[in-house]
Amino acid sequence: MGSAQFDLGFVLTGLVVALFIWRRADGRDLPVEDPGPLHRLAKATHAALYVLLQAIVGLGIVNAFVRGVSLGPVSLPQLGDPEWRWALTHWHGLAANVLMALALFHAVAALVHHYLWHDAVLLCMLPRRS
Repeated sequence: MGSAQFDLGFVLTGLVVALFIWRRADGRDLPVEDPGPLHRLAKATHAALYVLLQAIVGLGIVNAFVRGVSLGPVSLPQLGDPEWRWALTHWHGLAANVLMALALFHAVAALVHHYLWHDAVLLCMLPRRS
């Protein structure tokens, strides 16, 4: 893995941290359209998206330390067994692929709400107008 990939990974980590802070501080909960099984599926999907984001970030940071990469002017110390590199890279990539598949499912579900069920779920996700 090149240093540029780790640089990008740490930039994306900053964005994920900002997302979590925003979601806790100023995020909003959407009204429940269907309190039944679809609502539980939506909650589980959102939870899985957040768990996968945290797993990807955590595995990426550990991988960077195991490799002892340089991030611009900062060099991380090489910690841990170098034999962990393959496993960490594998699990990091697997979690990222599962996240992409789940994000696709999430996007399709939003489009189904909008175009097939004609409810306001997708419109509620848009930023509020002043």
